[in-house]
Amino acid sequence: MSQDFRAALLCGDHVTWIASCGREVERKEIRPRFPDEYRDRAVAIARRNEWKMQGMARMLGGGTPIDLPETAIGVASQVVDLAAFDVSSGTGGAASFVYVVQAEGVSGLFRVDAESEQEHRLFHSNLVRVQSISPCSPAGRLLCSTADAHGTADLALIDLEHGGITELTEGDSVDEAPAWVEGSDERLVYQSAGVSRGEHGYVNAVGPRSIQRLDLAAGRVEEVLAEDSSDLLCPRQMRDGTLYFLRRPWKLKGGATPWEWLRSIALFPFHLGMAVFHVVHLLSRSQTRKPLLPEARRQQGDGRPLWLWGALVDEASKSERRRGGDASRRSPPSLVPPDWQLVRRTPEGEEQILARGVVSYAPLANGEVLYTTGHHLHRVAVDGANERICSVRRATRLVVLNGA
Repeated sequence: MSQDFRAALLCGDHVTWIASCGREVERKEIRPRFPDEYRDRAVAIARRNEWKMQGMARMLGGGTPIDLPETAIGVASQVVDLAAFDVSSGTGGAASFVYVVQAEGVSGLFRVDAESEQEHRLFHSNLVRVQSISPCSPAGRLLCSTADAHGTADLALIDLEHGGITELTEGDSVDEAPAWVEGSDERLVYQSAGVSRGEHGYVNAVGPRSIQRLDLAAGRVEEVLAEDSSDLLCPRQMRDGTLYFLRRPWKLKGGATPWEWLRSIALFPFHLGMAVFHVVHLLSRSQTRKPLLPEARRQQGDGRPLWLWGALVDEASKSERRRGGDASRRSPPSLVPPDWQLVRRTPEGEEQILARGVVSYAPLANGEVLYTTGHHLHRVAVDGANERICSVRRATRLVVLNGA
């Protein structure tokens, strides 16, 4: 029998909350308040300073005042990750989640009650750049990954009660996606990749991501699984030692080939023409309010590029579907190519591919697994049967909420 669940999916600037009870599926959209409030404050400040731009426009010969739309104001406020919040940590048994926001050098963590939609600030800092978080441990401890300006990322432990942060790992590596071993408050698994640098210290390449396990009590790190030609992402280890993870191909990005150089030279006039066109388009929009491109065509994309663990997944999936032909049209649509695999590995080392084209996943207590392709939410039963539950829009994170 399928397990009932409550889950949250990060879909761009909002969270889709889904509750499944038997065959009934309830859903609603929850829009975190802080990014909108931050954006509104930035827009208000830009409006107050707009008179300076009006004078500049007249100096440049424009007779029409510049009326900046909100989308033209560079406000960098983005929800970047999502995690379940433990019910034992003062939520009164309600299903709740934590989201992390990056806003122009400041990172903030906020807890949202999924039913009442009440929002509470847990932590914020301009000293660390939080980029990924884990579900809370049974004791309410929250893991995160923090990035620095040198191209590396370390794991840290956030004290939600006092607002402190303790570093757990360091070194010239990219440590991300930490997750507590099920039922443990001292052991965790995470993905890690080494960083290669040139003689001037700049990052040349990032190696394949492997799965590591950290024992906080013993102060020991051990490698769980590594492959030379694959990234192993988002590990989750269960009580019985079963390991879930995502596998995708990895290839060292080297220098440009002669063919790529010739192609770049041949396309240079086209790229130059496009650059000139976009400059003229911007001037036309600011001076006459008449864009050179129709609005419908200009807005047919889904917004800013979508990056997942260092890959531009929207472009990768489009090129994969073009190569896939008719077979890709028969398969369920996904934000990522089919070679992004959801894998279950037993303690004996036996592996089973549960699904393909997986963006994010979450194991359930009864052995079932929820996953999303970015456009749909699926459930994999214990016997391997795959059920499509509902449609979603550009989901990049999936978490199962406690209290389900």
